[in-house]
Amino acid sequence: MFKWSAFPFIRISIALSVGILLSEWEFLYSLNASFVENIEWILLFLLVTLAPLFYWVRAVRGAILLSLMVCVGFSLGYFSVDQRYESHYSHFENPDGFIAVVNSYPTERKDYFRYEVSTLKVLTDSQVQEVFGTLHLYIKKDIGSTLQFGDVLMVSKGYFAVSSPQNPEEFNYQKYLARQNIYAHAFVSADKVKVLDHASINPILEWAFTLRAGAQEIINASISSKREQAIISALLLGIKDHLDNEIKVAYSSAGAMHVLAVSGLHVGIMFLIIQMLCKPWKDHRYGRFAFMILAVGCIWLYALITGFSPSVVRASTMFSVVIISNAFNKKANVYNSLGIAAFLLITLNPFVIHSVGFQLSFAAVFGILMIHPILYRKLHFHTRVADYFWSIICVSIAAQIATFPLTLYYFHQFPTYFLVSNIVVIPAAFVMLSGGLLMLALGAIAPGIAEVFGWVYELFVWLINEVVMLLQFMPYPLFDWIYFDEFEVVMIYVVMLALYFGLTAYRYQVLRLAFLSFIMLNGWMVWKNWSVQGVHEIVFYEIDGITAVDVIQGENAVLLLDTFPYNRREEVYYQVNPYRLSKGLPKAEVSWELMDRSHYVQPLGPVQLLQVGGLKTLIASAPGDYELTEPITTNLLLLNCEDAKYLSTIQCDLAVIGNTLDFYATRHLTNRINQDSIPFHSLKQHGCLVFDLNDLAFPNHQSQNSSFLNKP
Repeated sequence: MFKWSAFPFIRISIALSVGILLSEWEFLYSLNASFVENIEWILLFLLVTLAPLFYWVRAVRGAILLSLMVCVGFSLGYFSVDQRYESHYSHFENPDGFIAVVNSYPTERKDYFRYEVSTLKVLTDSQVQEVFGTLHLYIKKDIGSTLQFGDVLMVSKGYFAVSSPQNPEEFNYQKYLARQNIYAHAFVSADKVKVLDHASINPILEWAFTLRAGAQEIINASISSKREQAIISALLLGIKDHLDNEIKVAYSSAGAMHVLAVSGLHVGIMFLIIQMLCKPWKDHRYGRFAFMILAVGCIWLYALITGFSPSVVRASTMFSVVIISNAFNKKANVYNSLGIAAFLLITLNPFVIHSVGFQLSFAAVFGILMIHPILYRKLHFHTRVADYFWSIICVSIAAQIATFPLTLYYFHQFPTYFLVSNIVVIPAAFVMLSGGLLMLALGAIAPGIAEVFGWVYELFVWLINEVVMLLQFMPYPLFDWIYFDEFEVVMIYVVMLALYFGLTAYRYQVLRLAFLSFIMLNGWMVWKNWSVQGVHEIVFYEIDGITAVDVIQGENAVLLLDTFPYNRREEVYYQVNPYRLSKGLPKAEVSWELMDRSHYVQPLGPVQLLQVGGLKTLIASAPGDYELTEPITTNLLLLNCEDAKYLSTIQCDLAVIGNTLDFYATRHLTNRINQDSIPFHSLKQHGCLVFDLNDLAFPNHQSQNSSFLNKP
């Protein structure tokens, strides 16, 4: 029978997570930090006072203790936000420069090297202010060498805040970085950066990055093919800078992307290698303690080589807790061990609960522990090889069942051939990781032998890569364009957990919960589909240099564009498709038109008329040389040129400054519009513009205060 009391650290970790989520309530940002702190101390005092009074009432005692953990989680989340403190760099706007120290390994981008730097001082109006906080520094690639961990820099250019999403349902990069306490970035050329000194801020991390750089040099020297170099670097070190889009798409379509992301699979393989080597003596009285020290040491040494990648640290923590628990108690509860690992990770970094890797890792491990034994016992094989592959199949199915709601929520796709790829990739990953570590060891002591071994190793990696690449050419390799919202993800997990506990513990009353949750889930999905039928919208997207207007009518949509160069298409799809996916509309790739060829758009001299439903839009893309015989009125005037003459000759309810204009042209038009007191909206400054054609309303004031604008 399931006993919730047997898993205290799982309950504590859940309570901490609830507190952290509560600390992110936007209302709290408007309150003084000391006021929030005082309120929390009062709550803590009340809970601590009430706990002894209800000590003998088990249910109340447990509720009070969990409430205490919620308060602790709230404190962890609230006071871990660097931006709340006055000395944070974000409170100093438009600095002339700053002094910072490099605290990361360089990440290579197309035109820049990106570093995480810890700010020390900012320069404002010839004054120097001491600050703290982390930001991203992008340095344009140059022939010079890259910066080193611990370099103290003088940057003679300011930073600026990371912008919020400009289009609806777009990935919120600002929030993603804010959860890492990164709020700004700076883009500079190499001549704007001067190395002042070198500081030993963290000797362990510095050694880790040195080892990582040395390992990368051995890979480059031993492997000749650039593609295989990129795959091996990702597999062994977690460096994915050189993986091209073709490889990423192929591995993602095959359901084998976890091989290229250094994570629990790699740490698990490390553990299996150590376990195989120590098998003769690890179960002896003192052998299990020696095994514990060796296994934990090797796992964290591997984490060191990868530069303490967050995913490896997470997996190493999970394995270390389980190994230590088993060493001191052979009957240790593995679920509670995972709870301890989650507790440690959340305590060290409260916002790790938002990490996709954290969620997928724990979901996959719990799924394997819960579902794998049930599946594995269904079939019995007499040969070790068949039994091994059956076990891999069961692990793959269990992990996919446990993670598919999160996978669909974050990535909107599901790999069809995940079983086929995992049967090949998981054994191959064991060989590739073992061989890769051997190659690194040989490269350190015998470079000549490493090069010979590297040739054989490279051939094996090439073969596995070709097999994975082949899977994407099979019929229907991927089910994509699937949209799940938060409610659907939660309800699916409620249904699955209720079914699991109801059927395995023979608690059939729990099956009622599964049935009711399933009915609620289906009702929600039916309502979502029904609500889409009546949607009539027009969306003006913010895409630099391109006018993109989406005409949405129920389940149909057409994307109208003034220009659509081939090299910009992926960028446009990236900006438009998230909103279309959320509305159940077709991909932009299959439903777009050029404005000058669309029946929605009519040429009227120097302007174009776009009329959909009750909304009339005039698009001015070129200076007008004309004389009006009568005044023109319109709902929207979309200005894609700097000609202010249109503002005096066309009467509009709202002027929209397009995103094809540069900064100075946008500023010039903004000043002119403000002089004429015309309501306006700038796509570059304020983001996209969404009109509900079923309920049009136009205000008499500036757009930044308008209620009819739906911003992302």
